[in-house]
Amino acid sequence: MKKHFFSKCLTFVSVFALALTLMFSYGKSFSDVNVTKAQACSVQNIVAEGTGEPVTPTPPTNLGGAVANDSSSNGIDDIYLYQYLLKAYNDYYALTGTENEAKQIYVEMFSEMTELDLSNANGLIKNVKGLNVLNLENVKVLNLSRNQISSIDPEDIKNLRSLEELILYDNNLKSLTLPTSLLNLKKLNLNKNYLSSIDISFINIGEVYLSFNKFTSINDITMPRIIYNTDLYVELFNNNILDADAAYTEGISAGGKIKLELGLQGYGLNYKTYDANEDKVTPVFSKNNKLKFYNSTKYPNLKVQIFKRYQNEQAVLEVVNGTNAITEHSLPVGEYRVEYVDSTTGLTMHVEADPYFGAFKQHDGFKVVPTAPVVKFVVKGEEVEERNKFTGVGTLKATSPDNEGEIYYSFDGINWVKGNEVKLDNGGQYGVSFKVVIGELGAVDSFESEVVTKQVSQSINPYIPDTVMLILIVGLILLFVFVAIPLLSKYVINR
Repeated sequence: MKKHFFSKCLTFVSVFALALTLMFSYGKSFSDVNVTKAQACSVQNIVAEGTGEPVTPTPPTNLGGAVANDSSSNGIDDIYLYQYLLKAYNDYYALTGTENEAKQIYVEMFSEMTELDLSNANGLIKNVKGLNVLNLENVKVLNLSRNQISSIDPEDIKNLRSLEELILYDNNLKSLTLPTSLLNLKKLNLNKNYLSSIDISFINIGEVYLSFNKFTSINDITMPRIIYNTDLYVELFNNNILDADAAYTEGISAGGKIKLELGLQGYGLNYKTYDANEDKVTPVFSKNNKLKFYNSTKYPNLKVQIFKRYQNEQAVLEVVNGTNAITEHSLPVGEYRVEYVDSTTGLTMHVEADPYFGAFKQHDGFKVVPTAPVVKFVVKGEEVEERNKFTGVGTLKATSPDNEGEIYYSFDGINWVKGNEVKLDNGGQYGVSFKVVIGELGAVDSFESEVVTKQVSQSINPYIPDTVMLILIVGLILLFVFVAIPLLSKYVINR
């Protein structure tokens, strides 16, 4: 009897255990059937965190219509954009090199991707026409850095409504109008372009990077209207902005809602050393122009070092955060290069592939040239700043504000003669140009100032003013028309 009872208990326990196993398995299968694809990926990721094994996302099943590589309204024009979109898709879903590798773009291919990396070290993509054809509604990060994009139609990116970060670092943008539909945009990187103005008024909270562009005034940037929750960081290293003192001071003061990071500013610092050949010139600025340094709050260890070009000696100028938040600096005539280093480690701040530290690239060279000459008219012993019209003999006299170098003048801008005075005794209208030269005129290693040209209208008759001369000429013409011609006609008729 006891043996029979024990056998029944064992059977009951076995059946109960089997029932629990089946219920668990059934419940798990049931939940798996009802989760969405996004949830399935989430479940896989959780498992991956537990196992330490990477998980590959599954491509969408509905790819939508095909998108051609052409300039049609439903196509993508740039062949490299097309190829890099395919690469991004195949890499994301681990299809590269497999039999399932995508060769054709479809509208819905990117619908579940949150990041789209189209950055290119070879700089091949030139435009983004056709991006609006694709479903990119979930893309939060779009990276188009290190390409050759010179313009972007707002229509091509207006559908990126989930976009939070747009990276256009190191392109050829000369202007950019962003669609106001990018309401979620919090991070905009436009470092290393050719922008001279930009409207960022719709970005109220976030970070905007505008270093290494062509801005010449803080007013070139349309800032957002300050409201209660405004919190914007704007980075502007390596531009030619020298009028930002008030805005900078307000930003670093207590309660500043728009914080500016300016660092070193001055003409020639916003020069891309690998510009197209037609733009590849050494930047030049006059000795009387200033470099301005604004203390860095984001990079407190930033050190700016300026060396004589082609020399590895001690820096001629080193600038770091100091007691004064804003300082001005000048350099003697010469050719220089700029380096940005971490003052604690001595290492360069530049990281070529980093779209944020790439703006700290060493500047291969810029020239500081003599200050342009001051030219005055000397008429009847009196010096005047402007006198573009006079009678009699006069003189143009040029002086160097820095009292250095030699002064040259020219009547045609081609043939130059050493001398700082030009006697005006030829009469007529002409221009006279002056410049200051340090070194041998025309030599590679010489330094020449900006040319100053004066336009002159001169009468060689010192006794009769031009107005009187004009009246006499008009009088003679009237006399000829109304007196001489009638008399001559009457004489001919009488004959």
